[in-house]
Amino acid sequence: MACEAGINAAAAYLLHARGTGRDQSTSWWSAQALETYTGISRSRAKVAIKGLQSAGLTHQIQGGTRPRYELRAWASIASHDTNMTNAQASILHTIVAGGQPTGNHRQSTESLLRRGIIERSADGKFSLPEPQWIWLPNESVTGAADETPPLELLRQSQDVMALRLVVDLYREQAHAGRRLGPHV
Repeated sequence: MACEAGINAAAAYLLHARGTGRDQSTSWWSAQALETYTGISRSRAKVAIKGLQSAGLTHQIQGGTRPRYELRAWASIASHDTNMTNAQASILHTIVAGGQPTGNHRQSTESLLRRGIIERSADGKFSLPEPQWIWLPNESVTGAADETPPLELLRQSQDVMALRLVVDLYREQAHAGRRLGPHV
Protein backbone atom coordinates (compact mmCIF):
# COMPACT_ATOMS: atom_id res chain seq x y z
CA MET A 1 0.00 0.00 0.00
CA ALA A 2 2.92 2.35 0.66
CA CYS A 3 4.23 1.64 -2.83
CA GLU A 4 0.85 2.59 -4.27
CA ALA A 5 1.37 6.05 -2.71
CA GLY A 6 4.65 6.47 -4.65
CA ILE A 7 8.39 6.00 -4.21
CA ASN A 8 8.80 8.84 -1.69
CA ALA A 9 5.94 7.54 0.49
CA ALA A 10 7.35 4.00 0.34
CA ALA A 11 10.76 5.34 1.37
CA ALA A 12 9.10 7.32 4.19
CA TYR A 13 7.35 4.17 5.44
CA LEU A 14 10.64 2.24 5.61
CA LEU A 15 12.26 5.21 7.32
CA HIS A 16 9.46 5.35 9.92
CA ALA A 17 9.90 1.61 10.48
CA ARG A 18 13.66 2.07 10.94
CA GLY A 19 12.98 4.78 13.52
CA THR A 20 10.70 2.66 15.71
CA GLY A 21 11.58 1.74 19.26
CA ARG A 22 11.01 -1.48 21.16
CA ASP A 23 7.29 -1.49 20.41
CA GLN A 24 8.04 -1.69 16.65
CA SER A 25 5.21 0.76 15.97
CA THR A 26 6.11 4.23 17.32
CA SER A 27 8.64 6.31 15.39
CA TRP A 28 10.24 9.66 16.11
CA TRP A 29 11.85 9.78 12.67
CA SER A 30 10.21 12.40 10.49
CA ALA A 31 10.83 14.71 7.51
CA GLN A 32 14.27 15.70 8.81
CA ALA A 33 15.44 12.08 8.93
CA LEU A 34 13.95 11.45 5.48
CA GLU A 35 15.89 14.42 4.14
CA THR A 36 19.07 13.22 5.87
CA TYR A 37 18.99 9.60 4.68
CA THR A 38 17.33 9.90 1.28
CA GLY A 39 18.01 13.40 0.05
CA ILE A 40 14.28 14.09 -0.39
CA SER A 41 13.71 17.80 0.21
CA ARG A 42 11.95 18.62 3.46
CA SER A 43 8.82 19.85 1.66
CA ARG A 44 8.57 16.63 -0.42
CA ALA A 45 9.31 14.57 2.68
CA LYS A 46 6.34 16.18 4.43
CA VAL A 47 4.13 15.41 1.43
CA ALA A 48 5.29 11.76 1.48
CA ILE A 49 4.56 11.47 5.21
CA LYS A 50 1.10 13.01 4.69
CA GLY A 51 0.54 10.46 1.90
CA LEU A 52 1.17 7.63 4.36
CA GLN A 53 -1.33 9.18 6.75
CA SER A 54 -3.92 9.59 3.97
CA ALA A 55 -3.48 5.92 3.02
CA GLY A 56 -4.08 4.97 6.66
CA LEU A 57 -0.63 3.41 7.06
CA THR A 58 0.56 5.81 9.75
CA HIS A 59 -0.95 8.19 12.22
CA GLN A 60 0.70 11.29 13.70
CA ILE A 61 0.32 11.02 17.46
CA GLN A 62 2.39 14.07 18.36
CA GLY A 63 3.04 17.25 16.41
CA GLY A 64 5.45 20.12 16.88
CA THR A 65 9.18 20.18 16.31
CA ARG A 66 9.57 16.52 17.39
CA PRO A 67 6.61 14.76 15.78
CA ARG A 68 5.88 11.15 16.60
CA TYR A 69 4.17 8.66 14.33
CA GLU A 70 2.45 5.34 14.83
CA LEU A 71 2.71 2.61 12.21
CA ARG A 72 -0.79 1.20 12.20
CA ALA A 73 -1.66 -2.44 12.72
CA TRP A 74 -3.18 -4.38 9.83
CA ALA A 75 -6.72 -4.35 11.24
CA SER A 76 -6.63 -0.56 11.35
CA ILE A 77 -5.08 -0.29 7.87
CA ALA A 78 -7.56 -2.70 6.30
CA SER A 79 -10.53 -0.91 7.82
CA HIS A 80 -9.25 2.38 6.34
CA ASP A 81 -9.25 0.92 2.79
CA THR A 82 -11.38 3.26 0.66
CA ASN A 83 -11.76 0.60 -2.07
CA MET A 84 -13.87 -1.53 0.25
CA THR A 85 -17.62 -1.82 -0.26
CA ASN A 86 -20.01 -1.31 2.66
CA ALA A 87 -20.62 -5.07 2.79
CA GLN A 88 -16.86 -5.78 2.90
CA ALA A 89 -16.33 -3.17 5.61
CA SER A 90 -19.15 -4.75 7.63
CA ILE A 91 -17.62 -8.22 7.28
CA LEU A 92 -14.21 -6.92 8.31
CA HIS A 93 -15.71 -5.18 11.34
CA THR A 94 -17.49 -8.42 12.32
CA ILE A 95 -14.24 -10.43 12.08
CA VAL A 96 -12.21 -7.83 14.01
CA ALA A 97 -14.87 -7.97 16.74
CA GLY A 98 -14.44 -11.76 16.95
CA GLY A 99 -17.47 -12.78 14.92
CA GLN A 100 -17.92 -14.62 11.64
CA PRO A 101 -19.65 -13.40 8.47
CA THR A 102 -23.02 -14.85 7.56
CA GLY A 103 -23.66 -16.91 4.44
CA ASN A 104 -25.53 -14.12 2.66
CA HIS A 105 -22.25 -12.16 2.26
CA ARG A 106 -20.34 -14.94 0.50
CA GLN A 107 -19.26 -12.87 -2.54
CA SER A 108 -17.93 -9.99 -0.39
CA THR A 109 -16.17 -12.44 1.93
CA GLU A 110 -14.51 -14.20 -1.03
CA SER A 111 -13.38 -10.82 -2.35
CA LEU A 112 -11.71 -10.00 0.98
CA LEU A 113 -10.01 -13.41 0.92
CA ARG A 114 -8.64 -12.84 -2.61
CA ARG A 115 -7.29 -9.43 -1.62
CA GLY A 116 -5.51 -10.92 1.42
CA ILE A 117 -7.41 -8.74 3.88
CA ILE A 118 -8.75 -11.79 5.72
CA GLU A 119 -7.83 -15.47 5.73
CA ARG A 120 -9.65 -18.75 6.32
CA SER A 121 -8.30 -21.43 8.64
CA ALA A 122 -8.50 -25.17 7.97
CA ASP A 123 -11.68 -25.33 10.07
CA GLY A 124 -13.35 -22.68 7.88
CA LYS A 125 -13.16 -19.76 10.35
CA PHE A 126 -12.23 -16.31 9.12
CA SER A 127 -9.63 -14.08 10.78
CA LEU A 128 -7.14 -11.34 10.07
CA PRO A 129 -3.82 -12.59 8.72
CA GLU A 130 -1.04 -13.08 11.25
CA PRO A 131 1.58 -10.33 11.05
CA GLN A 132 4.49 -11.16 8.77
CA TRP A 133 7.42 -9.27 10.22
CA ILE A 134 10.09 -8.33 7.73
CA TRP A 135 13.48 -7.57 9.21
CA LEU A 136 15.61 -5.28 7.07
CA PRO A 137 19.11 -4.29 8.11
CA ASN A 138 19.18 -0.82 9.67
CA GLU A 139 21.90 0.02 7.17
CA SER A 140 19.43 -0.43 4.31
CA VAL A 141 17.98 2.91 5.45
CA THR A 142 20.96 4.66 7.05
CA GLY A 143 23.84 3.20 5.03
CA ALA A 144 27.00 1.61 6.39
CA ALA A 145 30.07 3.76 7.04
CA ASP A 146 30.23 6.42 4.32
CA GLU A 147 28.12 4.68 1.68
CA THR A 148 24.97 6.07 0.12
CA PRO A 149 22.11 4.25 1.83
CA PRO A 150 20.54 1.52 -0.33
CA LEU A 151 17.11 3.10 0.28
CA GLU A 152 18.37 6.32 -1.31
CA LEU A 153 19.81 4.45 -4.30
CA LEU A 154 16.48 2.70 -4.83
CA ARG A 155 14.60 6.00 -4.42
CA GLN A 156 16.87 7.69 -6.97
CA SER A 157 15.89 5.05 -9.51
CA GLN A 158 12.27 6.29 -9.19
CA ASP A 159 11.21 2.66 -9.68
CA VAL A 160 8.84 1.87 -6.82
CA MET A 161 8.64 -1.75 -7.96
CA ALA A 162 12.41 -2.16 -7.47
CA LEU A 163 11.96 -1.04 -3.86
CA ARG A 164 8.99 -3.41 -3.52
CA LEU A 165 11.10 -6.25 -4.93
CA VAL A 166 13.84 -5.73 -2.34
CA VAL A 167 11.32 -5.79 0.51
CA ASP A 168 9.59 -8.85 -0.98
CA LEU A 169 12.94 -10.66 -1.21
CA TYR A 170 13.67 -9.96 2.46
CA ARG A 171 10.15 -11.19 3.34
CA GLU A 172 10.63 -14.42 1.40
CA GLN A 173 14.03 -15.01 3.00
CA ALA A 174 12.63 -14.43 6.48
CA HIS A 175 9.67 -16.76 6.00
CA ALA A 176 11.42 -19.51 4.01
CA GLY A 177 12.72 -21.18 7.17
CA ARG A 178 9.21 -21.35 8.63
CA ARG A 179 7.82 -22.99 5.50
CA LEU A 180 10.66 -25.48 5.13
CA GLY A 181 10.91 -26.48 8.76
CA PRO A 182 13.51 -26.37 11.51
CA HIS A 183 16.27 -28.23 9.62
CA VAL A 184 16.93 -25.45 7.12
